[in-house]
Amino acid sequence: MSNDLNKDVRKFIYDHLYSFAIPPTPEKIMIKFKKDREEIITVLVSLHDDHLIVFDQKIKKIMIAHPFSGIPTSFVVKSSKDMKYYATCAWDSIALHFTLEDDVEVEAYCHYCNDEIRLILSNNQIVLKIPEETIIHFQEPAGKWWDDIMNTCFNTMNYFCSKEHLEKWIQKNPSKAGELVPDDKILVLSQFLYKNKMNLDYVRPSVEQTKEKFNHIGLTGEFWKI
Repeated sequence: MSNDLNKDVRKFIYDHLYSFAIPPTPEKIMIKFKKDREEIITVLVSLHDDHLIVFDQKIKKIMIAHPFSGIPTSFVVKSSKDMKYYATCAWDSIALHFTLEDDVEVEAYCHYCNDEIRLILSNNQIVLKIPEETIIHFQEPAGKWWDDIMNTCFNTMNYFCSKEHLEKWIQKNPSKAGELVPDDKILVLSQFLYKNKMNLDYVRPSVEQTKEKFNHIGLTGEFWKI
């Protein structure tokens, strides 16, 4: 399968998500590129294997094109153009600001008490956060994220409305204790990994480049080994 077709299909997926907030079906991709089902499924599997999308081969559905979720979630991101998108997790709800290159409003919930959380991002910064004490917790070590990427994204990267509520949640779920990721580091990682996702020639940063970025911003130790 040609690399050009892979690039074109990936771009089409992102353009479709940008315009409609849902991923295209394999059939829609087949029509767009005038290819048969086997060819398009092969491309989607290849994009999945390259960690460029998350494609469920059992149900033949694009589940994730980071930072977009292919299904509804509790992480809702509204753009200045009145589009509403779903992110897979707390991190991706912030990352959509960089992918869309637009001001966004995030609506989410505390993973412990279910109270509403609201953020506004503009000019690569979080300019409003309600409650101000809101934090982000990563449950899974970085080296395990792609072992089960859907579980990682949909279940393990969450907002908490305060450190107190995170601590209460960990008391109930001690095996799920992970790491807090400060806002400044989330913003740097989001820009590093997601800023050029809408570009045809987007290239996913290598493992070595990602390691260097982790180290540069102080994400060190066993949890961040990849």
